[in-house]
Order: sequence, then C-alpha cells, then structure tokens
Amino acid sequence: MRAGGADVGTGGVSGVRRHWRSSYRRQIIVGVVLIVAASVVGQFLVSTAINARVKSAERRTLQEQAQIFADEVARVGDLEKRDTAKSVARLLPDTRIVVTWPVGDGGLWYNLTQISRQDAEVTATSGEVEVRLARQYNQTSASSWVIVAVIALVGVIATVVYLLAESVARRLRQQVKGLADTASSFSSGDWSARAVESNDELGRAAAAFNHMADRLAEADASQRRFLADVAHELRTPVTAIDGFAAALGDGTAASDEDRAEALGFIRDEAARLRILVSDLRDLTRWDLDEGADAEVGDVDLADRAETAVARFAAGAHDAGVTLEARGGRVIVRSDARHVDTILSNLVSNALAATPRGGTVRVAVSAADDGGGALSVRDTGRGIAAEDRARIFDRLYRVDTARSRDDGGSGLGLAIVKRLVDRLGGVIDVESTLGQGSVFTVTLPSESPADPPAAGPSTRPTPTEE
Repeated sequence: MRAGGADVGTGGVSGVRRHWRSSYRRQIIVGVVLIVAASVVGQFLVSTAINARVKSAERRTLQEQAQIFADEVARVGDLEKRDTAKSVARLLPDTRIVVTWPVGDGGLWYNLTQISRQDAEVTATSGEVEVRLARQYNQTSASSWVIVAVIALVGVIATVVYLLAESVARRLRQQVKGLADTASSFSSGDWSARAVESNDELGRAAAAFNHMADRLAEADASQRRFLADVAHELRTPVTAIDGFAAALGDGTAASDEDRAEALGFIRDEAARLRILVSDLRDLTRWDLDEGADAEVGDVDLADRAETAVARFAAGAHDAGVTLEARGGRVIVRSDARHVDTILSNLVSNALAATPRGGTVRVAVSAADDGGGALSVRDTGRGIAAEDRARIFDRLYRVDTARSRDDGGSGLGLAIVKRLVDRLGGVIDVESTLGQGSVFTVTLPSESPADPPAAGPSTRPTPTEE
C-alpha cells in the first residue's frame, strides 16, 4: 500500500509540475517575480556600491577638514588655540571634535556634539597639534531617494508587464484551445471543421491546418466519388451478365441463336470487367509505388510508335480508320514498357473517337531540351473545353454512352497521366470539337527512374499478372 501510495504521490507531484510548466499564467507570474527579485537585488548592489563611494568621498572630505582644522590651530599661539578651535568648530556643526596640543601638562579642547552612529573618524596633525573628527552620515541623501524611486518604477513596470503578458497568454490559450477543438472535431469525422486564422504564429499554424484539412476533405470526396464510379462501372456489366445468365438458366433464351447471343453478351461484359479490374489493379499498384524499379534503358520512340501502330492495325482496318506512324529515330532513357502502355491507351482512345474514313497518326520528334516527343493525332469528334480539364480524372467519360459502347474502362487517360508523371514527362492536349484531338507526350532525355551510375539496381521487378 505504501509503495502504491508513493507511486500515486509521485504521479501527483509530476502532474502538478507538468501543470505548472504548461500554464502560461504561472510562467508569467514566475517571470514577474524573478524580474522584481532581480531588480531589488540589483538595486541593493547598486545602493551598496553608491554608499561605499559616498562614504569614501565623505571620508576624504572629513580628512581634508581635519587637516585644515589642525593647520589653523597650529598657526596661532598657545593662548589663542582654544578660541581658534572654538571658531573653526562652528563651521562643522554635525561633527564631534577633539583637539590636543602640548602646553604645560597638555592642552585639550572638544565640543559637545553628540552623534548616534560614528560612520567615519579621522585624525590629522600639524606640528604638535592633533585633531580628531568623527561624523555620522546623513541617511536622507539623494541616493536613497533614487533607489526608492527606481524600485517603485520597477514595480510599476513589472505590473504592466504582467497585465500585458496575462492578456497575451489569455489570447494564446483561446487560440490553442480553438485549434485543438477544431483538430479534434476534424479527426472525429467533421470534415467541415476549420480553425480561426489570424496574423500571428498560431494564426499561420491555423492556416496550415486549414490547408491540410481542405486537401484531406478534397481527397476524401475524390475517393468517395471514385468508389461510387467504380461501383457504377461494375454494376452495369454485372447486371448484364446476371440477366443473360438467368435467360440461359430459365430457358428464356430457347433457340440456338438466342443462346449464342446471350453467350456473346456475357463474354463481352466479362471482357469489359476484366479490362476494368486490370486497369484498377495497375493504377492502385502505381499509386502505392509498387514496381518502383523501372526497367530504364535506351528507348527508340520511333520503334515504339511503329510497334503500337502494328498492334492496332487490324482493329483500325476493321473500323475503316487509317492508322500510321511518322518521324525519325529519337532515343531517350526511359522504360519501354511504360512507353508502350502510354501509346496503347492513346491510340486505343483515338481509334474509338475517330469515325470511319478518319485518320489516326502517331508522330515522333525531338524535343527542344534534348528529350523526345510522341504525339497521337486523330480526326475524331474532339473534346469540349469544359471536359479537357477533367479527362485525366479516373472514370471520367467525355461521352458516356459512346465510351461504354467502345468497351473502355474510363481509366486509360488516368493511367497515361500517371505513367507520364512517373517517367518525368509532360502531357498536353489540344482539341477542337468536330475536328479531332492531339495528345502530345514529352519525355526527358534522362528518366528520373534511371539507376545511379554506380551500378544497376538489384531489386526484383514486380511480376506482371
């Protein structure tokens, strides 16, 4: 029990100390007390030094007066010494005086001045005359009044400092409490909670918090929209598959032709699901920065363009669209797989947007900074200005109905943007409604994913699924 009590007691003391340290008011009180104490000690030391200097000066003055007194008494004859001492003594009313001289059995004169405290005593001689003077210093000197005035001034200043500091501390407590309450509300799920901003340090912290809260709220809203879009995209093919599967199961599709049509729809919707899931997997992997080890090497952009054209040549022929590649040899340091994925998505989108009789052209050129540029130009329907700002958003469709018919996932351009950023490149879009679009990807001569010159990376490349 005693040990437990000791623990509690220790905890209580620690809690008090933490509370003392955490309180602005207590810190201010301690500061003011220290200021006053330091001022009093300082004034005491100054007063001591001043009094020492004053005593030294008055002692020197008293010594000079004693010497003058002795000289005056020694200058006259023995019969006149007593009267001379009495005359000079009138000039020193606050001083106890004793004068001695050798005449007969010895001469002696002293005054009856009484002093309660002997602050200084000096002796002076002139010939055979000796003068002793004793004096009490005046304690109502100007230095004492100065010391009292300075101490009073320090007290006034300390009071003003305390009041100002207390006001500042009160405002700080309110600001900190408001910021803490806002952070607590935000962390509890109130995404609209924002801190009050002001033109001071805590105000700038509140502004930074609000900026962070805006970004988190925007990211949360974007994530919710993305999940809703994914659910919507999945629901359409799943509903179609379920419907046609039910038709096959309950005998609604009775004829061979109906069953073949149902199976065809099921295959098409399953293919659409497979593409959507594959694209979502790729985007998620890149967002999590998996597969960060890019296979960087010398990439001939003209060769990659010709490969892309060859890959889509059959589909372009069936769609009645002319597909061609142009441009000379341009070498950049990049990842050929990512370049192929970029071109595949751009060419696929261009073919889907271009009507029969149109043209899709893939062009290669050297960039001004030493890198290379790939452009995919089509003569399709074009993109409206209000849509161009969002075409790289995930699952955003310029024309929802036609995009679904084309079988795309709505993630192609999002994948392109993610890979271009990954390769350190830039993508630009130019488009006119009814005339077509041009997507231009500019890649640097050296990829930011290029391994250091000391040697190639030994980390494994992620397995493609």
